[in-house]
Amino acid sequence: MDPHTKAAKQALVDFGNGDIGNAVNMAKLASRPQAEWFTEGTPEEVRGKVSKLVHRARAVGRTPVLVAYNVPGRDCTQYSSGGAASSAAYRQWIDAFASSIGTSKAVVVVEPDGTALLPKDCGPTVDPTGELTAARIADLAYAVKTLNAKPRTAVYLDVGNVQWRPVGEMAQRLLDAGIRHSDGFALNVSNTHSTDHNARYGTWIAKCMWFATEGPEEAAATPSGVPASTTRRPPPTTAPPATPSTPPIPPPGGGPTPGSTRTWAPRRPTSSSTS
Repeated sequence: MDPHTKAAKQALVDFGNGDIGNAVNMAKLASRPQAEWFTEGTPEEVRGKVSKLVHRARAVGRTPVLVAYNVPGRDCTQYSSGGAASSAAYRQWIDAFASSIGTSKAVVVVEPDGTALLPKDCGPTVDPTGELTAARIADLAYAVKTLNAKPRTAVYLDVGNVQWRPVGEMAQRLLDAGIRHSDGFALNVSNTHSTDHNARYGTWIAKCMWFATEGPEEAAATPSGVPASTTRRPPPTTAPPATPSTPPIPPPGGGPTPGSTRTWAPRRPTSSSTS
């Protein structure tokens, strides 16, 4: 249990006030693994916060789960709007984030909804030339590569949730954003859909990506119709399955705790291992 979480602190307050029932409930909530969200700040500020969390986790033999959520133009200026002022600022922020992890063990979820809600999805007048969407894809790819360069960091690129994008479209977005350089992708980070639905959706995406990148010759195009690599291996007897669900990852600012499902994606085009 992390004694610094709001739930743990509230448990102590309730206990001090003699409210044993609520103290027990808060203690149970605090005992569940949760991710720490990093949503703003200068490179130096995020460097200090990430370093503090990583060192605290290492001291007690735990692996921290971190969420990087600062991409420019996030959430289409809606409820969770914000993010870095530019791609250059974001990449400096990611560099600081990654350097703070160093050689410590960590799991990082990259930009919840970042691929599922691209600038081009925000409305017909937001990105008429496609320039902002191309920048978003490039920023996500940069974040994945930079974080995954750390020797003991597992990186999962977020893909939104089961009721958002069609499987083929989501598979293409992941491939464009550098999923090959990650350890997989995360689902349902900012939502509350059931694990079984997300696992099924994630498995379909994983199979689609495999079919487009490593599948048989008849898979001559990627999900969006763009020609795929001509170098393919024979298909395995079964496509890589989804892994079991991970502990819930709460959104910043409280609210209901959603579930999160990690599922397979290749670290490189010739891989067929599961994460």
